[in-house]
Amino acid sequence: MLTIRNRQHFDAIVDFAKTHGLYEPDPKKPDLHCLRRALDRLESLCRKGPDGQPTTRVVLTPDRAPHSFDFSVEAAVDGGWEATLVGGVIFHGPHDGFGSGSAPTFCVSLTPVVGWTLHT
Repeated sequence: MLTIRNRQHFDAIVDFAKTHGLYEPDPKKPDLHCLRRALDRLESLCRKGPDGQPTTRVVLTPDRAPHSFDFSVEAAVDGGWEATLVGGVIFHGPHDGFGSGSAPTFCVSLTPVVGWTLHT
């Protein structure tokens, strides 16, 4: 399950993605880095035990980069949660040189990107 720590931030990013045609996959643009695809990849990391209770979850929190999230994959340990992987769901585009590593995201993509990529 995706655990969203700031619903207002999440909803604003979803609205931004939908407004700009970047939310759903587009068969005409197979290389599109849409938000839904990034969220689905994170959700695929979630697991449930035989009793139906979550054993692994993904927590989304706001990131400083525009239209982006921090995430942590957490495992259930001794009645609590322990982070096993952390990263970001980062939005790239003209504002950051399409993932060139420049401000404001300071994240690098190997090829120019418009949309969301997972960074760990």
